[in-house]
Amino acid sequence: MLSGVIPTPSGEEEYDAWAEQTTHMLEEWQCGDNVKRQRIVESLKGPAADIMTFLRAQNPNATSNDYMQALETAFGTTESSADLLVKFRHTFQSEGEKLSAYLLRLDKLLHCVLRKGGLQLSDMNRLRTEQVVRGGLPQDMVALHIRMTDKLREPLTFNELLKEVREEEDMLQSRNDTKNAVMSKAVTSVTKTLPEIKPNPEME
Repeated sequence: MLSGVIPTPSGEEEYDAWAEQTTHMLEEWQCGDNVKRQRIVESLKGPAADIMTFLRAQNPNATSNDYMQALETAFGTTESSADLLVKFRHTFQSEGEKLSAYLLRLDKLLHCVLRKGGLQLSDMNRLRTEQVVRGGLPQDMVALHIRMTDKLREPLTFNELLKEVREEEDMLQSRNDTKNAVMSKAVTSVTKTLPEIKPNPEME
C-alpha cells in the first residue's frame, strides 16, 4: 500500500520502493490497461488515492502510465529525466561489488528515468544490458560473459538477466570453494608428511 504520507506509516511502502515494485509488475502483467489501472488504484490510500481521484476526474481516458507519472510528480525525485539518464550512464560497478548488486542499482535508476518519461518501456531491456556491458568491471567474469553474448541475442528482461547473473555468480563461487577446499586438503596432507624438526641441543 502507498499513501505518500511522511514518515511512512506501518504496513505501507516508501514511494521509491512502491514505485519500483509496481513498475516491474506493470511490465510483467499480461493484462489490459484497464486492469493495470484498477490494480494501481487498489494499492493506494490517503493523499495518493486522492491524486488518482483528481486525475480520473480531469482525464477519464488516463492510462496506467499517466497514473504512475502523476504519482511520480507528487512523490518522486525532483531531478529531471535527462539528469537521471546521465546519472544512469555514469553508474559503474564498484570494486568488490557483485554484478547482481550492480544490476539492482542500475535498474532502480532506470525505473526512475522511466517514471519521469525519459524513455520508452520498450527500450529498457536494451539500455540496461548496454550499461552492464559498459559499466561492468573488466575483470568481472560474469560481466565478461554478458559482453560475449550481448550481440548474439535479444536483450533479456530484468528478471531474466538477474537470474542469469546470479546463476553465473553461484557457479563461480562453487568452483572457488571447491578449489580452495582441494588446496587446503593438499596443504594439510603435505604438512603431515613433513618430518618433525627437533631442536639441536648443541645450537642452544
